[in-house]
Amino acid sequence: VLGCGGYVSGPVVLAAELMGRNTAIQEQSSFPGVTTRLLARKVDRIFAPSKEAAERLARPDKTVITGNPIRDGFDSADREAARERLGVGDRICVISFGGSLGASAINKIASSLAAKHHATGKIFQIHATGRYGTELFPKLLKEKGVDPEDPNIEIREYIDNMQDCLAAADLVISRAGAISISEITASGTASVLIPSPNVAENHQYYNAKAVADADAALLIEEKDMDPDASADEILALAKDADRLRRMGENARKISHPEATREIYRQIRKLIESR
Repeated sequence: VLGCGGYVSGPVVLAAELMGRNTAIQEQSSFPGVTTRLLARKVDRIFAPSKEAAERLARPDKTVITGNPIRDGFDSADREAARERLGVGDRICVISFGGSLGASAINKIASSLAAKHHATGKIFQIHATGRYGTELFPKLLKEKGVDPEDPNIEIREYIDNMQDCLAAADLVISRAGAISISEITASGTASVLIPSPNVAENHQYYNAKAVADADAALLIEEKDMDPDASADEILALAKDADRLRRMGENARKISHPEATREIYRQIRKLIESR
């Protein structure tokens, strides 16, 4: 029986353990949740997303650092083909998004960034507004004197071809959800991570910090964020090709593109050991 961190899985995994079944838990975040911490001493195997999570769980005898399962292809997408499909040309490509509902902070910082680069024609920015930002983001652009139809800015509600976008991107601006980070690092892309402060135990901050500590991301906390000043910092990063390349290489080093297969292998070993 495999639990994946949510509190609903807690009693199910515990019941399985009491019945003598093999049990395992898979934690997604670098700061393990309450359910994972409570079950850690009971289960047979723990699948951790990072060394930081493994250290916090303090169960080295049963913990395997596997990373998080993601869709295939993020580590092998063709960059040039993706850039051609997206119409990037020779421009710097920035992808910004805040989840399916959107994030006000990222909509604000993305509009400030667009206002600073759109007239240069040197940066192509794809921004996903999320459901709650479809009207807000164009309004923010217009307030800054930017035409939402500007050819250097592509506005979407949602990104449904994330593999292409991450492959084409020179820089990603995102929240710090565990799976988003796993996809970004697997693609070997530099990122600016703005953790949501509205999550349990501030776990997105710890997700982002693990990537920033590896010099693979710039971490900006929302409480410290000024959209214009942060946009200046991001713009400087976007123009620094050497730093972007180094951050992308570091991102790939901490990625786990084989996570799904490794978890499967570990489960098979657990079953076969009975």
